[in-house]
Order: sequence, then structure tokens, then C-alpha cells
Amino acid sequence: MNNSELSDQFVREGVVYLNNKDFTTARQKFKDAASAHPGNVDAFYNLGAAELYLGNTLAAIKAYQDALKIAPTDYEVLYNLGTVYLGTGELENAITYFKKSVEINPYYVNALNNLGVAYQYLNDFESSTKTYEEVIRIKDDDFIAYNNLGVSISKQGLPARSVLYFQKAIDINSNYEDAYNNLGNALQQLGSYKEALEFYKRALEIKPDYLEALINIASDYQELGDLGNSVTNYEKALEIDPNNPQTLSHLLHIYQQICDFSKVNEYKTRLKTKNLDPLINIMYSDNLEDNLEVAKAWSADVVAKTRALEKFKYNWKNKKIKIGYLNNFQDKPVGYLIKDLFKNHNRKKFEIYAFSYGSAAGGDLREQVAKDVDHFIDIANLNNQETARLINDKQIDILIDLKGYTKGQRMEVMARRPARVQVTYLGFPGTTGAGFFDYIITDKILTPPVMAKFFSEKFLYMPGCYQIYSAPHYQKLKVSRADYNLPRKGVIFSSLNQTVKIDEELFKSFMRIIKAVPGSVLWLHGSNALAIQNLRASAVTENIDPDRLIFADSVGFDEHLSRIPLADIALDPYAYSGGATTAHTLWCGVPVLTKTGKHYLSRMSTSLVTNAGLKECICKTKKEYEEIAIELAINPVKLKRLKSKLINNRYKPMFNPGKFVKDLEKHLETIHELAPRHA
Repeated sequence: MNNSELSDQFVREGVVYLNNKDFTTARQKFKDAASAHPGNVDAFYNLGAAELYLGNTLAAIKAYQDALKIAPTDYEVLYNLGTVYLGTGELENAITYFKKSVEINPYYVNALNNLGVAYQYLNDFESSTKTYEEVIRIKDDDFIAYNNLGVSISKQGLPARSVLYFQKAIDINSNYEDAYNNLGNALQQLGSYKEALEFYKRALEIKPDYLEALINIASDYQELGDLGNSVTNYEKALEIDPNNPQTLSHLLHIYQQICDFSKVNEYKTRLKTKNLDPLINIMYSDNLEDNLEVAKAWSADVVAKTRALEKFKYNWKNKKIKIGYLNNFQDKPVGYLIKDLFKNHNRKKFEIYAFSYGSAAGGDLREQVAKDVDHFIDIANLNNQETARLINDKQIDILIDLKGYTKGQRMEVMARRPARVQVTYLGFPGTTGAGFFDYIITDKILTPPVMAKFFSEKFLYMPGCYQIYSAPHYQKLKVSRADYNLPRKGVIFSSLNQTVKIDEELFKSFMRIIKAVPGSVLWLHGSNALAIQNLRASAVTENIDPDRLIFADSVGFDEHLSRIPLADIALDPYAYSGGATTAHTLWCGVPVLTKTGKHYLSRMSTSLVTNAGLKECICKTKKEYEEIAIELAINPVKLKRLKSKLINNRYKPMFNPGKFVKDLEKHLETIHELAPRHA
């Protein structure tokens, strides 16, 4: 037996050991094979595999590189080396070797699939999409490629388009749990929560310890308002991964929604704020430095998804300043506020675009916006890069995002910087921490100059209130206290915000207030049955008759505005202060009492109440908040005078969208002039 034959014998023996998972003996056999015949490519190829199984990544890389010295066009060796680099996160190296493998064998789907994965890891979803499409062209029953293609398309902001590919993967392999889970994700993004739930459950049937599916089931129940089942499934997820920050943050949020104060305190202790998403972070922390740090981390993730993409240029000069607004134009809280924004723009100086990614059945707001802008462009079926390219092609000078880090956002469009100047407004109550926003529209009460160092954006200070308010057009209904189980006599304190805004400290203040005012009741929004149950129990703990808490059902907009004036005094949940709720309450003539906080979220009502002319309703301390509430309740003359003052102020700047837009346009002209002409 010559050396070549001996080497082949060692390789055959090594493969047997490799198949039997005796990786140490297999490695030695392959080394013996390489020693016997240094030109035996199979010896080095299999040695690389053995080293990889043993966790010796560097040794595996060397073995594959030695194999390539012998056979530089061996596409399988090139593929394996690329796969090692994929595992180590050296994505550029991985892509290089996968490409070389495919150049030699264009039909090698393993290399193509992994090339697509590498592109995905780099957030280059356009390239990954093309690669998976090539896999499917070659092998049309590759269910993994269909699933990965769906993920790539969904990541580009097109969940509706991705559904087809996840379904195709399931048609090919009905037990492929990842496809069921991803299909659920796409449907959830589309608002089809009940349908999504069925696919998540199927994924969990196939793989009972599937953590992501469990978390998604819990999230879906949360969206459906079934908070009990949501908690149950999040708790199951914690059994698998007790320190999962995503699970902990969601549970914290749900316990806040249902006003289970003991659980809120427990989960706030367990969870570091750095692990929260920006919105949850600002809900539980008014530390400005912390808020900025969390927002920066999230924006960095968004930016990472755009690094491999084209950079836009802005070398145009428009006759009018082109303003673009990016939103779904269907969310009610923001929608009611901005309704009169667009029609008040000066068309002699500005050309107004609305880029909408909401449903075509978006309702009255969408119709109104479409009528009031110069160009209403539906981008729901465009991915993030296509949307950014379109905005740039339209030569938008200033792009204003109305979402921020809230549900349904398309921040990746903004991260691509399609416009010369980019502004964030209204949707997210805090800093985005993002370098791709130049300005935030605010006021000096909401974010005083001393806060500037904790915002990534420059402040565009409105001379009045930061919030535009479009006077509501509604049918005023004839309603009475009896219609809502409110007592015929006695003071009614209201706080008709979502229960997620009620923390333990605030609730105790509420109880001290009504305890000090005999015959008074507290009118709250009955956001969910568990919150009602927990708040009634907490009232008993504070020695208050739970029947003094009256819970309002959700009703239509006309009825809601018609019933607001039944209250005597509104109590702002100052830590997470009211925005639209405070504005509507003031418009309806009910004084709102608030306490000024330390960050944007806890200062919104302070700005609104100040600009409505009720500075006497703004408190510096919790003690003052309680004392003024009680004083107004027991002094009907003073309260009546305050209400009259509020009604008389109704048509001042706070409630004048035309003046707001004129003031805003002065800023827009200035930042347009300051912007660089080229990029």
C-alpha cells in the first residue's frame, strides 16, 4: 500500500469515527491521512469538519485553507469555509467564500442559501432577497429558502408580501415551525391578530419549547386585549429563559396596564432599564441620561440595517419648499390632533406631501389628509428602501416623521436619510437618540434648554404649545350623569386616560383626594376588566369604598367628547401625562390639574395647561397637587371661575391650528435655509 492509498484508508476510517461522533479519534485519523499524503484534499476537508465539531474554529479555518491550497476550485470547501466565517460573525469573509463557491457551481443551493443568510445578518435585505429568489429558481421546493425570502421581504417593511412565501414554505413542509412563527409575525404586523395566533400555536405544537413562539402568543393575546392569557404565556416563556429582557419588559407593561402594583414593583426590580425599548423606558424612568442612552442603542440598530445601502444626494433647488409627512394617517390619538395641520400650510411657499403606509381603509382621517395635501402617496406596498428612494426622487426638502418608536413605525425609512432635513414630531414623546433626525418640534415648557444635552435632535421651539390642536367637529349629544352611573350630586374627579398611566403613587394620591372630599367620586377609564378589579381592590386597601370608583366604557368620539364635561375636575396622571386626552378635556371646559415632571413624557400636560391659560392648575409637588384638587372641590365659586376662564381661552393660540402652522412654517423656512445644498 503506497502513501496515497494509506492516506485514503485513514480518511475512510476517520469518516466512520466522525459519523459515530467520536470527533477526537476522527481528527487524529484525518491528521494521519494528511501526514501520509499532504496532497489529499479529503484529509484536510474532513479535518476541518472534525475540528469544527470539537469547537476549534481557528483550527477548522486552517484545515479548510490548507484544502484550498490543494484544490482552490473545490466549491464544497469554499462553502464550508464560508459557513465557519458565518458562524464567527465575520460576514464579509463569509460572503467572499460563498460567492466563490457559487461562481464555480452556480447551482449549489447550500452556498446560495447561506449567502442569503449572510446578507440578512448584514441587513442587506435587497441582496438577500435576490439570492433566495435564485435558490428557488434552481430548487423550487426549498422550503428554507421560501421562509428566508419571506423574512427578507418582511424586514423591508412589506409583511403583506411576505405572507405568500411563508405559506409556500408550509405547503412544502407542514412541520416547519419557523415558517408558522414567521407567518404569525407577518399577520400580526398586518393587524390580523386572531389569525396570527393560530399559526403561533401551530409552531408551538411542533416545538413545545419554542421561546419566540411563546413570546409571540403572549404578545398577540395582549393585542387582542386578553391580558390574562397574555400573562400566562409570558410566564411560561420565563420558565424557559428567566432573564429574557423582552419577556420581562412585556410583563412589566401588562402588569402596569392591569394596575397590579405589587407585580409592577417586582418586575421593575428584576429588569434593568437598559433592556427596555425606548417607549417603555420613558414610561418607567424620567432619568434623561438613561432615556437618551436607551434611545441611542435602538437607533443604532436601525442604522445598522441601512449601512450597505445607497446614499442619497440632495442637489436640487425647488421653487417651493417641499414638506413631506410620513405616517399611517389612521391612528386616532395623533390623527385627531393633526387633522387641520395640512390644510393650513401656505401653498405659495410650500408644497405638501403625505407618504402613507396605513391601510387604504384608513377612515376619515386618511380621506381628510388626502384632500388637504398637494400629493398623497400610498407607500404601503413599497419596502423601506423603495420608499426612501421615492421620497428622494420627489426632492423632499424637509421630511417630518409623526411616529417615532411607536407601533407601526417605519424608522428605517428615516434612517436612510432620503431628505435633506429630517424632523421628528408628536408621535414619540422623547428623544429618538438618532443621528438621522436633525430637529424635534417642541416648546420651552416641554423641553427647557437645560434638557438639550439629553436630546440627539436640535430643538425647534414653538412660541406657544408644542402640540397642534384641531378643534373637534363632532355631534354634541345630550348626556347626563345617570347615563354613566355617576352620582347626581357631589364632585366628580376624572382621569379618563388609559389605566397604563396609573401608578401606585398616583393612585394613592387619588384616594387621599376623594377621601378628603365627602361625596366625591373618581371617574376612570375602564381600560380592561383586570385593571378595574385591581383598582377596586387597591381602593379597599386605602380604606375607600370601591364603589366611589366609577369606570367609563370605551365609546365613540362624539359621545366621549359629549360626556367629558360631566366631570368637575380632571386629574392628570402626571408621571405619564395626558396628551390628546388633556387637550380634549381642556377644550371641553374641564380644568386639568397636573404636576410638572422631569422629562418630555411627564411635562406634556404642563405645556397644554399653561397654554390654555390655567397656570394655577400646575403643581410642583405631589402634596400641592392633592391640596389644590381638594381646594377646588370644596370651593365651587373658585372652580366655576376657573371653568369660565378656560372657556374664554378656548380660541386663544393653544386651540388655533392656523397660527400654529404659521409659526411652524417660520421654523421650516429657517432650517431649509440652514441646510447644506449638497450631500
